[in-house]
Amino acid sequence: MDLTPERWARIEALFHEALNRPPAARAAFLEAACGEDDELRAAVEALLAADADAPELLEATASDFADLMPDDEPAAPMLPEQIGPYRVLREIGRGGMGRVYLAERTDVGKRVALKLVQGGLASPERVQRFLFERKVLARLQHPNIATLLDAGMTPDGVPYFAMEYVEGEPIITYARSLPLRARLELFLTVCEAVRHAHQNLIVHRDLKPSNILITADGQVKLLDFGIAKLLEDDSVTEAVHTRTALRAMTPEYAAPEQVRGEPITTATDLYALGVLLYELLTGRRPYEVSGRTPGEVERIVCETAPPKPSTAVTRAVPERTPTEAARLRKRLRGDLDTLVLMALRKEPERRYGSVGALIADVRRYLDGHPIAARGDSAAYRLRKFVGRHRVGTAAAALVVVLLLGFVYREAALRAEAEAARDAARLEAEKAEQVAAFLQDVFKTSSPAGEAQPDATARDLLARGARQVRQELAEQPAVQATMLHVIGDVYFGLGLLDEADSMLTRALALRRQVLGEDHPDVAETEDVLAQLRNQRGAFEEAEALARQALATRRVQPEPDSADVARSLQTLAQVLNRQARYEEAERLLREALTLLPPATNPGTATAQIQHDLAGVLYARGKVPEAETLYRDALAIHRQLYGDHHIRVVEGLNAVGLMLREQQRLDDAEQLLRQAYTRGRRLLGHVHPTVATITYNLALTLQNQGHLPEAEALYHEVLAMDRELLGERHPYVAGDLDVLGTLMHDQGRLDEAEAFYREALDLRRNVLGPDHPDVASSLNNLAALFLDRGTLDEAERLYREALDLRRNRLGMEHPKTALSLNNLGATLQRMGRLEEAEALIREAVAISRAAWDTASPPLATYLNNLGEVLANQGRLDAAEAAYREALAVRLTLHGPDNARVARSQVNLARVLVQQGATAEAETLFIAAARICRTTDPDPTTLAEALRAHADLLIALQQPARAAALRREAQAVAPPDSPAAAQNRMGSTADATEPGS
Repeated sequence: MDLTPERWARIEALFHEALNRPPAARAAFLEAACGEDDELRAAVEALLAADADAPELLEATASDFADLMPDDEPAAPMLPEQIGPYRVLREIGRGGMGRVYLAERTDVGKRVALKLVQGGLASPERVQRFLFERKVLARLQHPNIATLLDAGMTPDGVPYFAMEYVEGEPIITYARSLPLRARLELFLTVCEAVRHAHQNLIVHRDLKPSNILITADGQVKLLDFGIAKLLEDDSVTEAVHTRTALRAMTPEYAAPEQVRGEPITTATDLYALGVLLYELLTGRRPYEVSGRTPGEVERIVCETAPPKPSTAVTRAVPERTPTEAARLRKRLRGDLDTLVLMALRKEPERRYGSVGALIADVRRYLDGHPIAARGDSAAYRLRKFVGRHRVGTAAAALVVVLLLGFVYREAALRAEAEAARDAARLEAEKAEQVAAFLQDVFKTSSPAGEAQPDATARDLLARGARQVRQELAEQPAVQATMLHVIGDVYFGLGLLDEADSMLTRALALRRQVLGEDHPDVAETEDVLAQLRNQRGAFEEAEALARQALATRRVQPEPDSADVARSLQTLAQVLNRQARYEEAERLLREALTLLPPATNPGTATAQIQHDLAGVLYARGKVPEAETLYRDALAIHRQLYGDHHIRVVEGLNAVGLMLREQQRLDDAEQLLRQAYTRGRRLLGHVHPTVATITYNLALTLQNQGHLPEAEALYHEVLAMDRELLGERHPYVAGDLDVLGTLMHDQGRLDEAEAFYREALDLRRNVLGPDHPDVASSLNNLAALFLDRGTLDEAERLYREALDLRRNRLGMEHPKTALSLNNLGATLQRMGRLEEAEALIREAVAISRAAWDTASPPLATYLNNLGEVLANQGRLDAAEAAYREALAVRLTLHGPDNARVARSQVNLARVLVQQGATAEAETLFIAAARICRTTDPDPTTLAEALRAHADLLIALQQPARAAALRREAQAVAPPDSPAAAQNRMGSTADATEPGS
């Protein structure tokens, strides 16, 4: 075979496509994809065989890998002068897929570490390993991980890739002169890099000082992911279970499960981080295993308890003086001993649950807070508190005493005995102390904390509210603060009426006592704006948010965090009004006011979460997903898994996956959010309603209509109870119930829901809100299915005009309206108009998504139909082929949408005389719709079209059998069946818009 770069690209593409299919489906795929090119098919099959039989990628060490080289390879080959655009300088090692060279890119002079597969493509097994390693490395984009810069092939077909060339010293050597705190900060940087890998489902498996270099400017660089394990790759995971002869590890840093050859998880890297931290703190490793037999190594690592780091200091680093050693022992004793030994536990499940949890505990230690690895005894926590607040401990104790006696009256009596100025000062100080303490008490009942909201928590709030009104009537400033605190907690519990009452009273009191421009007034305005926004009172919410922002900006020394908070609140209000550009600008400004991203906190994560929501509304789904995932990672790091912010993040990422038609993944995340949300917040809460809505939407997309319908009714009841009848969320609930009825062919019920949703949206949101366009679109789809084409055209045009004006010409929903109007005009025989509209939709979709997207496949499919009806069969074939390729990429080979594309393409091929390929596609589509993704409508369509072809080929007996099967499986003629056949409207209705 003449293996040109183009030929190799084709082999690689087919290999990956085949690899994503079940083994049983690969032969049929290759037969269709390779046609009569036997050499092409043989090359792909060789790679597939290597993938099935090969040990895990790069599991062997350099010496093991030498056994895979051709027998006739020279022991010391001549140094190549040039590899691709790189000039080779010298060999710097062997590992991974072969030799590694120091090279320089000739056009820019940049030095790289260049990995080259030895022996070219003689071994498909080694090529497959190389491809997998490249995929692993390309996913790791982090400032502290050596970067994959380039990848390609030599003219001889030898793959290579260029890595960032790192010059530095191992972390242990570098850290010897650093103080303890600096060592821990350095360790945290390493942990962040490892956590990034874990978030990409990659485990390093060989973390050790020689793989962690510190550059001359002090930057950490983590090297050698060439033996990494990709957690999501099934074939690779199986190899871990079955092959242990070539374990990739360094015994001194290997976890017990690694030594025993058991499955590798993120806990394996956690153990290695524990060893690294042990060595950073003490100067020695927990075990010395050099020179030991494998059996001895296993016994030591798996059965011997390591000495505490504080004990190990006595035998480490000879240059340390006795005084220095004693001081270090004292600092290690207690928390650091416990923290390190938890990471080094023998059982993976008893270590920290994630690298993020380890990071959080190290940070707690550095900040003087109790670490999670220690017990929760009151004495321990009191010691940590006193250590952080030595000066303030007496004052804190006073607050407790004051609260236990609720001594506001006593305070007033003392105030009368003092001068007026001192009394006022004391009152203000006590107000702050009492409010802070009560806020902490109440928030333990809030879902943002660990406890679950229940009747007891609500009773406590009600009693507190009564007590504040009765006891603090003569102290309006204190009363206002307490009303604000209680209202804020009511808001967190989803008790919106009670929250509104408390916050409105607090605002009136604060304005009366403090004046309009006081920061405390802005605080209450901000929270009340969020509440009114959630209740759909957008004008009131915007006025409150703008006033709070203005007040905070004009303070003599503005608090940047407060200003960021107000920017975020105003952006939330504008987002609900579809004023997306202004909302995005405010959120990006807010991010600039917060601490740098190297140490993000919850404020940064929440603003990133909101910014993602705005980007999603603007049609930027990939960018939104990235931000949602970043925010979720920060919240997990800060709070663990069982916190409302994490639940909201799971919901958001699940929604992004649903948008990309990754429905199984979306369902999994949304069910997690649903279960945790109900446990944390109860069954009736605004956040629970949102999660339930998105879960129902996903189930509807999967065809699980009874469960989806039950959940939609649950959401509708919840929203009506929490928000009232005239709220935008209620309109959204009615709209999705309409789409559900529509999917089932219950068109009269669907129309009633659609019209009620449309009227409510027009009245509540205004006639030009983008959500109104969604209702118009869905109602138009219904008239299209009824065959009332003039009314469908009118409604689609109204929706399109609204979206062009409010969302812009480049928005994905504008593309959706263009497609739907084009599909309608096609039904009306106005093919040239239809083609122009659908081509515009295709162009917008290509620009809006950086990868293949479900809408693009739909629009291409509809374009193919228009072109076929015009008799432009070559152009129609091209459109249908691209639609099929997109759907294969998105859904894999066993999806009903793929089957529909196969049927459409096959019909055009029949008209062009390509009957063999057409029959293959009809058979494949029928198989999908019979078995892996049942779809009676598409199955009947495929069978009938195949039968028509067989009649033309003079095979009447086979044709008759297919027609009988089609008659048996076809559902009754219904509008739902018509929309599937058309290929556009099934994806054009907009549940949840």
